[in-house]
Amino acid sequence: MNTSDIERLLETTPSLRNAREKLEAMQDGAYCQHRTWGFGQIKRYDAKTNRLIIDFLNPPPQNGKPQAPKPAHPMAPEFCADKLEIYPADNILVRAKTEPKVIAKLIKEDPAELVRQILRTDAKQSMSVVELEGILSVLLETPAKFKKWWAATKKLLVQDPAVAVPVKKDGQYVLREEDPVHPEQEILAEYHLNKSAAKKIILAEKLFQSFLSELAEVTEGEKGEANAQKIRAIEDELRSIFDELTTAIQSAKRIAKSDPNDDEFTKVAKERAARLHGIWVRNDLCRHLEADVDSLEPTSKSILIECDDGDLSRLAAEIPQ
Repeated sequence: MNTSDIERLLETTPSLRNAREKLEAMQDGAYCQHRTWGFGQIKRYDAKTNRLIIDFLNPPPQNGKPQAPKPAHPMAPEFCADKLEIYPADNILVRAKTEPKVIAKLIKEDPAELVRQILRTDAKQSMSVVELEGILSVLLETPAKFKKWWAATKKLLVQDPAVAVPVKKDGQYVLREEDPVHPEQEILAEYHLNKSAAKKIILAEKLFQSFLSELAEVTEGEKGEANAQKIRAIEDELRSIFDELTTAIQSAKRIAKSDPNDDEFTKVAKERAARLHGIWVRNDLCRHLEADVDSLEPTSKSILIECDDGDLSRLAAEIPQ
């Protein structure tokens, strides 16, 4: 829509004056999003019929059923002002159309940078889990492809100091390139704030794995010395965590958090699984710290020996992946 088209529309429909900026964005070639019909492109404005002509070529399924494409679909501008989101040129879905090779390369070779670029387009440089996953699922095209790719990408993001990864589903992915926080700092902060023994075991394991990755990257020279200082600091924390885990596994009456609907067998299986997982993490820390693992109680054997065949299958199902 050009300026004269917009002026005529505003004269006949004064209620749209507050939507002027959005109307100005409805240019030929602009990309848009409709809640039902999905991603589309404005092809032209037909002044005679007062309709925007929009291609919706790949509408998402509705109620599990595929929708037919809507090429050259006519829509009234006043309806579009309310129902369409008009995307700027730097939107990642737009760039997937205008720079397909660049985006395809990021998807394949540098998925963490792809996420960083998406976050940069947001005014607050942050997005909810649902919002970010919604964008990425469109880029990856099929649910199976997206699920596999996203599972691998989330592991990379956890190690990326420039991206804050939410702990819960209702959290936010936040870009923090100007003030990066290393993953170990986040894990430690969460560990010390957490009161759940089972969660602390998971976080201790996560911290130890991150620590081992850092250890493998130590090199000679200035960078190596800086890394060595950080590693020594983490190692001091690991010693404290080892002591805390050892005490908790020995003396805590309950480690696992059970569901009110769990039967007694499930509650016992969850508790044994949590203690067994804790023992494994404790033992890994013990060996790294060169302490005497054989002197620690309880042992994996002492947990397993309590189980019959049916108990073992329940226990295995409850062990964290």
